[in-house]
Order: sequence, then C-alpha cells, then structure tokens
Amino acid sequence: MNEYDDICGRSLVVRPERGRKWKFRLTLWPDLGQMQAFMRDVFDERRARRIIGYTLIWELVEHGVIGDIHLPMDSSLATAVHEAQHAALAWAQVVKIDLSRLSSPAEERICDAVAEMAQQIWRALGRQ
Repeated sequence: MNEYDDICGRSLVVRPERGRKWKFRLTLWPDLGQMQAFMRDVFDERRARRIIGYTLIWELVEHGVIGDIHLPMDSSLATAVHEAQHAALAWAQVVKIDLSRLSSPAEERICDAVAEMAQQIWRALGRQ
C-alpha cells in the first residue's frame, strides 16, 4: 500500500533483474487524464499535459526502491519501453555500471534490464 493507492488503485513492483533487491514502483492509472491531473501537483499545467508516461528517480534509495514509474492503462509498447529505459539507466547508476564506457557484458546487462522491466510493465498493463 502506498500514497497512490487511493488515487489510482493499482500499484505494482517491477525489477531490473529477477531475484535482486532493486525495484521500481509501477503505478498504473485508469487513464491519461487522471495521471496528468496527478502530475499537475508536480509540474506546471503545460508540462503535465505533455506527459504520457513518467519515471521519477528518488534522490535516496530506500528498501531497494529506486523510483516510481507512472503509466496510464492504455499506454503503448513504445511508451512502456521508453519508461523502462529511464528506469534502467537509473538502476545502472545505482549498481555502478559505468555508462561512459559500455562493454559487451555491461551493455548486455542494461539491455536485459530494459527488456525485463518492459515485459513486466506490459504484462501489468494486461498485454501478453
């Protein structure tokens, strides 16, 4: 249970790597309008209207939670993958993957994290 449960009723967890402690809270909004209304508490009206998905990275990681991913239930695959990429880049910093010098193993680990989270998001949105 978190502070978003009263607003949208659906909050889940996605992980960059199965079986590891790092995770993101995934909040699925019934529709884009409700998510944008929530975003108006964070951003100005103009910016909130342009948001179709959002990943908030916490300044302080607590209990393995790196941040929050917000998506409306009717999100496209492209939007889900876009937000998974934001999350994967934040996770890569937390686990100290040097993003300035990607090598094959490090690059594969990041790509696997994006794929893992995108797949979890896609399933949470009710798509297979």
